[in-house]
Amino acid sequence: INTNCNSKGAESVQKLVDKARARRVLFVLSTDFVTGDEYSSKANTGHATVQEGISKGWHGLDIGP
Repeated sequence: INTNCNSKGAESVQKLVDKARARRVLFVLSTDFVTGDEYSSKANTGHATVQEGISKGWHGLDIGP
């Protein structure tokens, strides 16, 4: 998976997930993504799913098309 998430960010997410789980909160997460070959308004864009994964050299820019 191509990500810009660092370990501190991942720890924060895990704490939130644990807290929500303890309160029986249901998370609904997107299973598809808008992708791009760069972080720019001029990027070539595409689409990927969790099953396919994001292609090497591309980035997840947003959830859902």
